Amino acid sequence: MDNNNTRPQDYFEGDPVENIPGTAVAFSIMAYFGPLWLLGLLIPPYKDLYYVKNHVNNGIMMFIATCATLIVARIIIIGWIIAIMVGIVLTVFTVLAVIAAAKKKHYSLPIVGDKIHIVK
Repeated sequence: MDNNNTRPQDYFEGDPVENIPGTAVAFSIMAYFGPLWLLGLLIPPYKDLYYVKNHVNNGIMMFIATCATLIVARIIIIGWIIAIMVGIVLTVFTVLAVIAAAKKKHYSLPIVGDKIHIVK
């Protein structure tokens, strides 16, 4: 970081792996576990990092999908079947996303990951 005027999001924009701090990785991993995405969304200076925003955005979408699945699961039989299938898919996506976050890589959820940006 040669320039003192560089903002954190500019510094990590290209995401050189060596420049991503371990705390940012922890917040990115936690984003996939329930409402813990709030930590990455609210705690400065990590909330401004593009890397953390990417994983927090995915975590929010997965949290919404989980809540919707819990609502659908209240429907007898059909809802249970749908909830089980969606639950398996969400579990696979969570594992893939946590692995990507631990490797300091960006991850986009299939189909909606590149199209929906809740955190800007």
